[in-house]
Amino acid sequence: MTWVIGISTAFGYGIVLSDICVTYEKDGKQETINALQKAYPLGPFIIGGFAGSVDIGLRMLRHLHEFLRIPKSEGDYAWKVDWVAKNWQPMAQKIFNKYPRNEQAAGSHLLILGAHPTEDVGIPGEAKVHIAVLKSPNFDPIIREDDFLVIESIGTGAEAYKTKLEIILKNPFDIAQMEVNNPGGMGQVLKSLLTDCLKKNPVTGISEHLHTFLVRRGEIICGNNDYHEWCQDGTEFQFEMPPLAKSHKELLEILKTKNGKAILIA
Repeated sequence: MTWVIGISTAFGYGIVLSDICVTYEKDGKQETINALQKAYPLGPFIIGGFAGSVDIGLRMLRHLHEFLRIPKSEGDYAWKVDWVAKNWQPMAQKIFNKYPRNEQAAGSHLLILGAHPTEDVGIPGEAKVHIAVLKSPNFDPIIREDDFLVIESIGTGAEAYKTKLEIILKNPFDIAQMEVNNPGGMGQVLKSLLTDCLKKNPVTGISEHLHTFLVRRGEIICGNNDYHEWCQDGTEFQFEMPPLAKSHKELLEILKTKNGKAILIA
């Protein structure tokens, strides 16, 4: 099970959250391991994440990264998410169709979030955030351009936490107060609240670890939900991101000690 969630805010930035869990086969049974990064910066002020087949998803993100590459000689440019999704869709479909049917059966879903290069959210200089979702087999883009607190997600495990987020955001102005003299404060609170939700409401096959990305015009801030805390017995508990694969090859190397084989699913 996977979850990748994209959130737009009214403060000129968007948030992407993703887990790190992979499903694989061991001795004829399905197992899970926390071992894979599923979301990455892809271009100027754009983040992309995937769910489904690991091999297909990582190849999709590599191709999209190349598609969005801008030579330094071109100066400062950025991309419009709606244009990217619509123009890259035929390539996504072509990549998917090259894979055998057993790999296609795992599916391939993509989420793209980016800060618009010129369109403001209502505050001068603060970008409107757009989100696009593309799903196999056709990858016809679903594009969200709303102004405030849009939540989109991909992955079979996303709905449980998407619902929790919607509950958290039911009274958004309480969280929005964290922006006062603290740009990005709303994102920090959401990460903290979701981390607490993951601890208290664990779901089999979904990691409690998450990657976080805050995306605004001119900046991408990458992070995670690592934390340290002191227990009642005086011992220190350290919750830290484990070593992660960032390619299919690296993941296979990790799984060698796990006897992993068959289709890898994120």
